[in-house]
Amino acid sequence: MRHLPLRVRVTLAFATAMALLLLALSVFLVLRLEAQLDLAIDQGLESRVADISALADGSPDGGDIGSPGRLGDDDASTTQLLDQRNQVLHATPSSSRTSLLTQRQLAAARRHPLFLDVRVGGEHAPVRLLAAATGDRDVVVVVGQSLETRHDTVDQLRRQLTIGVPVALLIASVAGYLAAAAALRPVRAMTRQARAIEGSALADRLGVPPGGDEITELGDTLNAMLDRLDDAMQRERGFVADASHELRTPLAIIDAELQVALRSDGSPEAHRETLESLAAQNARVVRLAEDLLVLARADQHRLPMRAEPLDVGIAVASCARRFSPRAEQHGLRITAGTDDDLFVEADEVRLDQLLDNLVENALRYATGAVRLTAGRTAGGIVLSVADDGPGFPAAFVDRAFDRFAMADDSRTGGHAGLGLAIVRAIAEAHGWTSTVPPTSSGAVVEVRMTPLGGPPAST
Repeated sequence: MRHLPLRVRVTLAFATAMALLLLALSVFLVLRLEAQLDLAIDQGLESRVADISALADGSPDGGDIGSPGRLGDDDASTTQLLDQRNQVLHATPSSSRTSLLTQRQLAAARRHPLFLDVRVGGEHAPVRLLAAATGDRDVVVVVGQSLETRHDTVDQLRRQLTIGVPVALLIASVAGYLAAAAALRPVRAMTRQARAIEGSALADRLGVPPGGDEITELGDTLNAMLDRLDDAMQRERGFVADASHELRTPLAIIDAELQVALRSDGSPEAHRETLESLAAQNARVVRLAEDLLVLARADQHRLPMRAEPLDVGIAVASCARRFSPRAEQHGLRITAGTDDDLFVEADEVRLDQLLDNLVENALRYATGAVRLTAGRTAGGIVLSVADDGPGFPAAFVDRAFDRFAMADDSRTGGHAGLGLAIVRAIAEAHGWTSTVPPTSSGAVVEVRMTPLGGPPAST
């Protein structure tokens, strides 16, 4: 069943439901016709009993109603008048001269009208009898009507339904199949178009039929997915190109230094300078590889995390101490100021990595000082790193956290442009947010954290 085409499965489900509906309708029609025919027969018998009872009650002896013809002479009907001993007083010519009732049935008929279905003589169909006492209870009137016409009418309806129901079911099934095929035709068209779309042609889109129905919604959803895939593919290609470019420079320097060293018979001091240069370029390659690994794991939601309660103030002070010697070498100073008891649930290594990237980015462009602050706000805890450098250009703010994103020459310096991208990846892994708020001078990067046991940080 699961391997059948969808339009066939829809048609089978529709046909099954239609078959059950037609079957139930057929049963209802047959039962309804039987009930109506039975009601008409019963009412006819009651009317005949009333007429004959009136004749019997009006006769001088209560049982003599004159000629038998007054009881009716229909071959399909039966009439008898019975006395207290179950003897036939009068009967129609077509009726048996023997009582149609047993003594027990006669006694029951004297108490209340009694309906019976019995077979009389060699009749193929049973006869419905109505036995009821006259007004003085001395005579019981028995009238009967053959059910043959009733059975023939019901059988004729059954035969018509036996032919008509399968024909109606077949017509409905064909119509259902055609309707399902027409409804799924746009899906088949989109399927063919989707097969033709390749990784190198993600700019193509599916043709969406008008109408605003579920098919249109499906087409719009698939096109939106293609938009996201195309955007992701473009970012991936740009990422690979940027990574290759960043790796090419230090690797080219390493290769050049090695070639010079191999062809040179310089002094030990020259070889030492070469080795120091190689070590610096190697460190740059290692750092870039580590940064790319962090971003790749973050993309796959596999960034190693071991969350524990941490004091943000302690982490900020520790970061300031780590970078103070380096800042002093460049004539800069680092200051830190935090509120007390700023606890968050975080991975200590990742929090330090986040702070290190923020401070390195600030030191790269600061002209005099870098300030680290952390404090409480209505939305949680805000960690801020500010420098007094040229600041971010307005056009660059929206892509400051993109990978390999670098501003103009005022904020470039040979780095790969992955620092803030890693900051955002670590922040998002913790459920935090990172922003670049507007400032009148310098640059500020903020990370909004969720306090331990507190509400989510607002954006």
